Amino acid sequence: MSSYNFQLNGVLIRRDLYRLACLIASDQVLFDLAATTNDELLALRNEFVFDEITHLLISIAAANRIQFDFTMDTSPKRKNHALSDCGRLLDLNSGKEKPLTFREACNKIIHAVHIVPEAGGDPAHNPIGDHFILRGSLNEKSWQAFLHVRDYIRFSVANFGLEKQNNSSRNLL
Repeated sequence: MSSYNFQLNGVLIRRDLYRLACLIASDQVLFDLAATTNDELLALRNEFVFDEITHLLISIAAANRIQFDFTMDTSPKRKNHALSDCGRLLDLNSGKEKPLTFREACNKIIHAVHIVPEAGGDPAHNPIGDHFILRGSLNEKSWQAFLHVRDYIRFSVANFGLEKQNNSSRNLL
């Protein structure tokens, strides 16, 4: 069994997952707290929420891919986990749709050229829901993925919870 000279700090990844979950879950609360559509809370939200979510999705996807590629755990549990469904993938050229596996969701997030919440109307005036639309292309074939964010977060937490974390890593930045 070979080993690598690095290990991702799962505590930091799980902290980012917590942040992402809080952003998604708290969005409706901000709308409920806002006195008007011009409320300062919504202006602050609109200034940062989409960039924050996109940044977290991409960095978590990259960490998940590294975890998949460099972990020594090849158990059936980990393989089944990578194949778990967290959305749908649509080939825009053929119109064919298939389940979006967790591993493929990580790839699509990393390679997406467009990441937006799947919401009715303008996302600046509507709370973010549980689904995001990812768009991109591969080998001149356009694709669109529908990501269920809560499932993606759950699978990501499990991906970094399958290994025991060193308690001393809590103090690392």
